[in-house]
Amino acid sequence: PLFSDVKRLLIVYLVVTSTLGLGLLSKSLELIYLAPLIFPYMLLTVTLDVLPAIIAGAASTLVSVLMMVTGTASTNIDMINLLVMGLVSGSLTTIMLHKKYQRSYILFSGGVASLASFIIVLSIGLMTSMSIKQTFNKSLWAMAGTAINALLCMSVQPVTESVFNLPTPMRLLDLTNPNHPLMRRLLMEAPGTYHHSIIIANLAEASAEAIGANPLLARAGAYFHDIGKLKRPLFFKENQIGSGNIHDTTDPQISAAIIISHIREGLALAKQHRLPYEIQQIIAEHHGDSLVAYFYHKALQENDGPVDEADYRYPGVPPQTAEGAVIMLCDTVEAAIRTLSNPTTDEIINFIDELIQKKVQSGMLVNAPLTLRQLTQIRDACASVIYGVFHERIEGRPFEVSRIG
Repeated sequence: PLFSDVKRLLIVYLVVTSTLGLGLLSKSLELIYLAPLIFPYMLLTVTLDVLPAIIAGAASTLVSVLMMVTGTASTNIDMINLLVMGLVSGSLTTIMLHKKYQRSYILFSGGVASLASFIIVLSIGLMTSMSIKQTFNKSLWAMAGTAINALLCMSVQPVTESVFNLPTPMRLLDLTNPNHPLMRRLLMEAPGTYHHSIIIANLAEASAEAIGANPLLARAGAYFHDIGKLKRPLFFKENQIGSGNIHDTTDPQISAAIIISHIREGLALAKQHRLPYEIQQIIAEHHGDSLVAYFYHKALQENDGPVDEADYRYPGVPPQTAEGAVIMLCDTVEAAIRTLSNPTTDEIINFIDELIQKKVQSGMLVNAPLTLRQLTQIRDACASVIYGVFHERIEGRPFEVSRIG
């Protein structure tokens, strides 16, 4: 998939080119053990994935070492030291940083890799060199160089995430902070939507984890999927607390247009706040091209003439990612589960299963890369969260028949 994504491929090229350039600088300063051999492993792991990090890291290590040692006073031992150190310490940082969400972990992995570089160079030197002092000095330079690699990665990673707008685990973790400006606005201006988004996030994260999708992306996407409701929050049922339903006195076509517009408004806010494309895609697709059935049927009852169904459909396409499909299903489940009164575990499971089957039959999952087994896992994950976390609330409060939007 990397080779079909120009943005990510460009990151690989830039990182490898930067590594080779800094290697030339180290060669000119005659400090080849400070060369950033570990840098591509670390940065590409935290911004892209393990596989491109190992491939690009190993290739840049080989080229850098040959480039730095050729035409200098360096010996074959230096070449061996740098090759083994780059490959082993780089692979070690890749393994340690895989699926780690804290930026501070880069420093920890850099410290471990520094110690590994020191031991590698010292061990090779003790087996091949007659000078203990020279071997020890090279080991210290190798340890220092690896530590500098970690600091360089920590400095460059936020810039790379921002410039290329990447949904890295650490960026997604930042976006799921409740103090994000859009989340603060939801809490203050549309508290019902905020509460709804939190519930969807819990359901989506558990479901994504169950099927092997990206749980952080699912949580972040759920947080922001309804931010378009900030434009007209009182037109959505969950925000009509202590007030009448505005739609009772509004033309159904206008009501449907307002409900549908929260997709467009959400995309505008997402672009304004530079949310990653993957989250924008979730916002655009979480309703697919489904029908706003309530207002469509209301229009059929009120109008004597024909009603254009296209005026009551969302303009999007069915979700094309696993995370987008998960959020669509969880959105449906969260809204519909309110209709159950004092449900048992089996009733919850059967009800969710029925909702998922309706989505399948309506073609809303036709683009999603989900198997039947994964749909079952999503059902079970949603049922577990709803029963385990919200069961007392379900038993103790009256239920709304439906939630518009």
